[in-house]
Amino acid sequence: MKITPINFYSNYQNNINPVFARQNKPASNDSFSFTGNRADEKYESAKKYAEEFKNKNKNALIIDTADIDFDKLEGIQNGIKVFEGLTMKEILFIFDNLQVISATRNCSSHCSHCYVAADYPVRENENNTNRMTFEDYSNLLEGIGELNKKIGISFLSSNKDKMLSLFQDSDCIDTYLYDKEGNKHDFIELNKIMYDITERPGLFDTSGWNPKNKNCQQFAEKLAEHYSKDENSDRLAQFNISINPFHHLNTKAVMYKKAGKNDLAELYRKAYVDRMANVLFTFTPLNKSYEFGIINRAFSNDIKEADGFQEKDLENLQLEILKSLEEKYWQDYKSSNPKIIKHEFEIDRNKSLYKYELNGISTKLEPSGRLIDLCNTLGIAAGYQEIESLPDIQKSFVSKIIDANGKVYLKYKSTVMPTDIQLNFENKNKNTKPFNPYKAGLLFKKENIDKIYKK
Repeated sequence: MKITPINFYSNYQNNINPVFARQNKPASNDSFSFTGNRADEKYESAKKYAEEFKNKNKNALIIDTADIDFDKLEGIQNGIKVFEGLTMKEILFIFDNLQVISATRNCSSHCSHCYVAADYPVRENENNTNRMTFEDYSNLLEGIGELNKKIGISFLSSNKDKMLSLFQDSDCIDTYLYDKEGNKHDFIELNKIMYDITERPGLFDTSGWNPKNKNCQQFAEKLAEHYSKDENSDRLAQFNISINPFHHLNTKAVMYKKAGKNDLAELYRKAYVDRMANVLFTFTPLNKSYEFGIINRAFSNDIKEADGFQEKDLENLQLEILKSLEEKYWQDYKSSNPKIIKHEFEIDRNKSLYKYELNGISTKLEPSGRLIDLCNTLGIAAGYQEIESLPDIQKSFVSKIIDANGKVYLKYKSTVMPTDIQLNFENKNKNTKPFNPYKAGLLFKKENIDKIYKK
């Protein structure tokens, strides 16, 4: 059955199962050298079936997953390091509606509304990790590309509207990996590798950085220059800045004000205003891009207990940030070597563009993670319903997450649940912090995969 590809948001809204709504684009029919154990009859049989399948579908624009007999393909994954120990159906399960390759973990912003309750990074050592190795990341993407060519389809749907994220609970400004030689590979490089192989654009989200952090500032300027170029913009589906009253700096300002400590409240509020004005200044080259956006979230003004975190409070914050931004524009324009503002008219033009992006505050907040704690502190009924059982994967919207150690997780609504499936990563024996909200008691076992993919 052929079904039109549906993007992430419409799948969620219509509760459509991606397993059966998914289609695949034929991969390149370029010649490919198969590797593996030539004495392995299963591999040889799988190779033969893959060649027949590619020849049969070489002119097809779209291939339905249901047309593939994955039992006959069993063994074709042999020789691909990252898939060692996994069956073809297990591999299909991982990549069927994969939404996140969690290259880096954890976040230092500690926003009080964070629905994934992103925690501070763990100390890196021989037992714990916050990020993939670059070798694991490369092996994963190269493994996907190799399998695509062996089978003749793109294992990850090439639907351009379906983005693939490099984070679940981290800030993209801190997304980078190290290789064995200690070389650093930043978000731009990682996203390009992912896009070139999967043809799925990435997502960039940030809640800002300390302007005094030279490494972050230099990288942010590099990001702005890179993604402002047309030839690079297609590799991102969205470039988002989060401006809200929940950032830990402003949360502290609100709480200090409630406690009558006005000097401290003003100190933290100014720190947040200056931080976000610097973010907007730095990313000014991107604010004309279709992919650029600002995420504005706050409690409704109707929720009186949320004073300090309401729409009106965010609007006041925005005005202060725009005032600080204008000061930065004038300082830049009057400098001997302007970075952003070359002509005076650009000041009002860029302010107008940002005012447009800041217009329209969403009061739809996810009642989970740290927001539950904030609601309890403020005396607000959050209305959170905890998931008590595994969802019916054939009838529910369930996405997949690959963790930094290769473990695979299910995400249903806002809850993350473990599976007993793991990719063959060098980091496979290292621990990561649990995702939040997390249901350790709900384990999806790979023995159930056969029930999903019935030929």
